[in-house]
Amino acid sequence: MAAWKLRPEEWEALDQVRFSTMDVSVFRNATIILMTAVGRSKQSIGADLGCCPATVDNIRQRYRQQGLAGLKRRKPPGRSIGRCCDRPC
Repeated sequence: MAAWKLRPEEWEALDQVRFSTMDVSVFRNATIILMTAVGRSKQSIGADLGCCPATVDNIRQRYRQQGLAGLKRRKPPGRSIGRCCDRPC
């Protein structure tokens, strides 16, 4: 895969997100995009960051579709687990 072309303002925004977040997944996801921009393969990115190549693909896709918002974790779809009433179930 060829390196992505990031504009200087995109690079700066990703760096700002990386160093201002306390969320390790956001830091990792921004790093994935920056490593992609310098031409790293998904296998080498995954090996360095401790994630699988499919995760790298997912983060790349979310960043392309949603921009910086795609770097944050999404809640999984479906009903949340919890108590629906005061009665024991």
